Amino acid sequence: MSEEPSSDDVGGGEGVGYTPQSEVRDPPPVTQSTSEESLTSFTNIPYGYQLRGSYAHGSKSTDFVGVTYNDRTKCFVLMDTRGITLWRQDDVGTLVERAMNFPKYQFLVLKTIVFSTKHNVYFCLGRDFTIKVLNKEFQEISSTSVTSVSYCALNERTGQLVTGGPEGTKIWDFCHSKSQQLVEIKAMANYALHLGLALPHVGGTWVKRLYIDYHQQHMYLCSETTIHTYDMEGVLQYKVNRAHKQTITGCVYSPSAKHLITASDDCLIKVWQVRHGHVHTFR
Repeated sequence: MSEEPSSDDVGGGEGVGYTPQSEVRDPPPVTQSTSEESLTSFTNIPYGYQLRGSYAHGSKSTDFVGVTYNDRTKCFVLMDTRGITLWRQDDVGTLVERAMNFPKYQFLVLKTIVFSTKHNVYFCLGRDFTIKVLNKEFQEISSTSVTSVSYCALNERTGQLVTGGPEGTKIWDFCHSKSQQLVEIKAMANYALHLGLALPHVGGTWVKRLYIDYHQQHMYLCSETTIHTYDMEGVLQYKVNRAHKQTITGCVYSPSAKHLITASDDCLIKVWQVRHGHVHTFR
């Protein structure tokens, strides 16, 4: 009589596909800590604007009224109601320097300041409706009186200054002046602003803000709810009527997407196309 094979001989003993019962192990249980570690084990890649530094104004100083960036000296130019402060973030030495103080008991002497990289000067709009030009040492080298100026902007490509008010829009050239008398020796003392082009029909009291598209050389004049677009010769290109229900606070044109983006006090951001009009609204 032949003997029946035992359980240990089933499958050929230690043959292929056979695992002894003593060597079979259960998988490790999944605990709460293991699942949390698997969820947090990832690499965070930051994107967008990242804070690199901050500047706290002194308690004795007043609020800021204007700011511009000098890309030649790599510093921020901060203007308050009492003077001008320079902030060099990447400078190992002096980080903050007081560059200019207004005369005593005179506040808000200047309301707007923009830096011209081409000429290495600062164009400032005074409280008395004068356009002042300051050199790199913040010394006044030129002053031009105008009737009334409600806005000003710099055309960075041409180096021209664009101002506007009730009399319309004016484009100024900053060039060498033969009639400028040298009273004292200082940088750029023989340069002054000269009126290059007057556009009386562009702008007026209805214009609140002006933005310049440096690529297409267009001017965007914003009123309360309407945007007019002109070229630098004063020719109307197009306009957007009743773009917003409240005051327009800003606009920018994208040359790649060929869309105009506007923002307003109604907490809406709208996208426009020149030919097809309104495209989308972000709420």
